[in-house]
Amino acid sequence: MPRRPPALLALALALLAGACASPLGGRDLHLGAAAVWGPRLGGEIRAAQLALERPRFDVLVEASVAHESLDPAVSPQGERVDEGWDQVQAGLAIVTDPRGDASWVGRAGVVWLRAQGDPVVLDAPLDYGGGYLGIGRLHRLNEHLSTGPELTLLGVLPEGSGDAGGVVPQLAWRLVWRL
Repeated sequence: MPRRPPALLALALALLAGACASPLGGRDLHLGAAAVWGPRLGGEIRAAQLALERPRFDVLVEASVAHESLDPAVSPQGERVDEGWDQVQAGLAIVTDPRGDASWVGRAGVVWLRAQGDPVVLDAPLDYGGGYLGIGRLHRLNEHLSTGPELTLLGVLPEGSGDAGGVVPQLAWRLVWRL
């Protein structure tokens, strides 16, 4: 029997889950996952709650956690060097035309991140705090499942230090399940 690629199996399971009727009876809760790049490759999970519903747009309160380290570095001695990138975000999202086939999504909020090893786009491996702005496009696959790209800019300063921070661009491909 031929072996199926894990990515294909994960996509099939996501499509089947998205076709299921919501156990909560509405579309107030949004659960999501994303592949994220910037400055490293990794993943993110996100939860959002509908806060305001209008005919042309919805406002959601959201929170997410991300971990990026799928491209580990190796020291000159041959040992794996921990160059992980962890971040937590909380903020608001505005979704235009939420009941249409495609929607624009704008995000803004606060971010905390821990950069280890060589953080690539920041000066030093430290803890940082700041804000984020993002814009994306979601395309509806079915009544409950949407997917699409997003670009987010993080503006951060190091905690407890007078050093300069930086701006970190992140690209994501999202999969959102509306419950």
